[in-house]
Amino acid sequence: ETLPDVSFRAKRPIPATFLSAIGDTLIKDMQYELQSFFQRGAGDTYFSGKMLTKLGRIALVAEEVTELCGKGLSREYKVACDNTTIPTRQEMDATIDHLESSVEIWINGSAETPFIYDDAWGGLVSCGCYFNGEGCDNEVPNCPAFSDQGLDFGNGFYNDQHFHYGYHIYAASIVAHFRPEWGKKYWEQVLLLVRSIANPSREDNAFPLYRHKDWYQGSSWASGVPRPPYLNGKNQESSSEAIAAYEAVALFGKVMEEIWNSEREVSKASIAKEVKEVGQVMTATELRSVSKYWHVKQNNPAERIYPEEYTGNVVGILWQSMFQFGTWFGTAEYLPFGIQLLPLTPISEERDELAWMNEMYYPFSESCAAEFQCIESGWGVLQLAVLATVGYREEAAIRVKSLPEESFTNAAGNGHSRTNTLWYIATRPTIDEPIELVETDVRGAGEKRPAPVFKLTDCHTPATCTDAVLDQKAGSFTCRERITYLIEIQRKSQWEACSLVAGVEYTESCGLCDPSNEAENTEEDASEPSNEGSSTANLQCPPCTDAECYSQLNRCPLFDETFVCTAGRNAFGCSPQPWDANDDCDACCEMTRCQSLKDKEAKKVTHDGNLLEAPICPPCPKKVCYGELNQCPIHTAPYLCLSGDSKGGCASRPWGVSEGTMCSECCEVTPNC
Repeated sequence: ETLPDVSFRAKRPIPATFLSAIGDTLIKDMQYELQSFFQRGAGDTYFSGKMLTKLGRIALVAEEVTELCGKGLSREYKVACDNTTIPTRQEMDATIDHLESSVEIWINGSAETPFIYDDAWGGLVSCGCYFNGEGCDNEVPNCPAFSDQGLDFGNGFYNDQHFHYGYHIYAASIVAHFRPEWGKKYWEQVLLLVRSIANPSREDNAFPLYRHKDWYQGSSWASGVPRPPYLNGKNQESSSEAIAAYEAVALFGKVMEEIWNSEREVSKASIAKEVKEVGQVMTATELRSVSKYWHVKQNNPAERIYPEEYTGNVVGILWQSMFQFGTWFGTAEYLPFGIQLLPLTPISEERDELAWMNEMYYPFSESCAAEFQCIESGWGVLQLAVLATVGYREEAAIRVKSLPEESFTNAAGNGHSRTNTLWYIATRPTIDEPIELVETDVRGAGEKRPAPVFKLTDCHTPATCTDAVLDQKAGSFTCRERITYLIEIQRKSQWEACSLVAGVEYTESCGLCDPSNEAENTEEDASEPSNEGSSTANLQCPPCTDAECYSQLNRCPLFDETFVCTAGRNAFGCSPQPWDANDDCDACCEMTRCQSLKDKEAKKVTHDGNLLEAPICPPCPKKVCYGELNQCPIHTAPYLCLSGDSKGGCASRPWGVSEGTMCSECCEVTPNC
């Protein structure tokens, strides 16, 4: 069996038709800046690693766009590049400077949350950070990760370390790719992270062999050394992050092998080659086992290993003695799919075999469309990646444009960027006979799209898509010619054709014909209050009550004064002015006091993160003990959320229950349960 090749790029270059859209996203994404505390090496190793890789992937896509638009262009690429914003050398240097310093701080010994060598188990562990919003309340030698199993996802107890360190190694590989001198300088430091999760040598007495890897199973176990051990044995949730971790090991070895060979450092080049090959073998075995144990292909009985009663297309958490559809952090149906799909890197193509994609596309897409939380939290990014993989690149690219910024900043999506998402979509292989789209992807969830029209009139944007705009040059052809070609030859609807040409491919020349802009303007116009036949008097918006402050109403951006609509068609809407009686808002409140309540609550929390007056979750009743919700490990996360957004979630501490919070009711899974 051929080992998977590893590369920073996909198997095929970015198509010319996507360059303009990617160039547009690069303008903003190359300004991406990590939070200041991560730049100081303060905080957790998981989210910091994700964001470092995010920045690194942006730099890699910028490099590819720049090279594609360099010398020796084909006619197709020359036309596309003429309509693409190419990153300048100064912009590239600034992005790589930021990446270099942000990666380096974690491994040069000056991080506020440093790595510490643990001679008991032989590994690097994070000291841990009791985060106060700006930095850590603790300093070395006070390392809370050594005693708090819930801190930093259990890093101090070797839980999920391959996920965490994989991201850091990947980002370091990118810096070394751009700055070989840096790679040589920090070769040994990055190698420590590699040795901690993928040490292949019995002669290395500082680290165990292949810490997380189960060579008989083929895959890894994410659980480290919990105390007491889980009753169901070891487990792993995010199989895709395990694959990405070993991809990172192989990439670091590949980059450094090239660097050491160029320096004629034979001995170090040999070590780097071994690192590359070890990473490739670990990646290959992880890929094969993930396909077998996590990717459930119900349509192929020959590959089915689970009982027929299990109807899901994915396993959320695999244990040594059981498997389950759920996740550690919630029971929404899209979560077990999403957690097996991140991050989006070149190895993802090897991971996501088409047979599985074709099966899981329907339940994943439908469950994501059913809850806006899927889109807002960032899981929708992965749904669009699947949409492109099953054969609908253009449709997925169009929808990337409409994703809210929160999709790339919230916990599930903060490792993604709009640029890398478009890059991934653009580089998917063409599918000759794609499966049928579900309704939500045909029209877009909640989208006010007109019925399909197969004739070019005004792109559904009569106010802006004039003849003058349609006759603008978009490369060698006009906007009109390009849109007409898609409608008449490729049989795309007017909406699809205009969205692709004006919204993705040639935004600068044809952007005024993008129908999504008209939809946004229409919605804005519809929200403007009418002065005809009714009073325009503002509603009285009293200060919000405690219950309102602690409810889901409290999610508005903070203005000098913030008014939230509490009842009516615009309930949960936010405004810097009092709501008007004609705004479809029947009642409202002003949220200034909610901030003071937050400050008051913050003072009740001790430095170890425990509430001084923690709400108590009573023992679970028998109907819960024997019910579907009870999947909690009783020794490490016995507190089960019974109601609220986190229903089904397990926690190591009692949930903060109150009306409108993530968990409004909980109970404790006791040994007698």
